[in-house]
Amino acid sequence: MVVISLEQLSETDADAFLTETIASFVEELVDSGAGRDVAQAATDEFLAWLLPDGVQTAGHRFAAVHDDGRRVGRLWFGPRESPSDSDLFDIDIDIEDRDRGFGRSAIELVMSELRRSGADRLGLNVFESNTAAVALYESLGFERRGRNDGGTEMWLQLRPAS
Repeated sequence: MVVISLEQLSETDADAFLTETIASFVEELVDSGAGRDVAQAATDEFLAWLLPDGVQTAGHRFAAVHDDGRRVGRLWFGPRESPSDSDLFDIDIDIEDRDRGFGRSAIELVMSELRRSGADRLGLNVFESNTAAVALYESLGFERRGRNDGGTEMWLQLRPAS
């Protein structure tokens, strides 16, 4: 069994992670057929709305994934449209540490943290080309809810719907 922890990234490290996340997302959009300028503009507009205070925006968590004190990845999650709905915006397990259960354990920690904070649902978007991620999310109980921007929107009910 993998035992991991999440540690808040410094503002500098969170900014760097966000920059990498944005670049990767824009590339995925371009690979899905969007023009680069359109992909960048749409991403910039979404982030201006989502993170008005950058990585310091209330409710958003940028964390390192640690295995026994050693960083094995990073992730970002936080609220989206509703305070009861959160999104896993990015999870990046280091290449040399993939297929060892760190991604699954990190997502399970996020799920537990969100349940404790009162969130009802956890959503995410994944590009269909990332078949390993799709399989992981489905094994954790996420269900496909639709398509957007070349990807699939998936949701997990964290607590019974009222």
